[in-house]
Amino acid sequence: LLAASNLEWSGQQRFAVVITDAPCHGKDYSTCAHDVFCDRRNGLTCTGRPELPLRTLRDQGVKVFIFHTGEAHAVSMCEKLQES
Repeated sequence: LLAASNLEWSGQQRFAVVITDAPCHGKDYSTCAHDVFCDRRNGLTCTGRPELPLRTLRDQGVKVFIFHTGEAHAVSMCEKLQES
């Protein structure tokens, strides 16, 4: 998402498809116990919050579709990202 949000989107039809089999790292995006890839103090990974590049993409007129493969822990993440 971060890389996509830094692209120069110039086409008339702009969309990005995100397909995931697991939630984002961090306590805000999963019902899983804490994972080793995020900072225990703030619950974030080195790339920060995915909501920020999502907003950037949407501000650039990019329609973002987020799908998951059915992993139960990814459902709460998808719901949270759809709200942003």
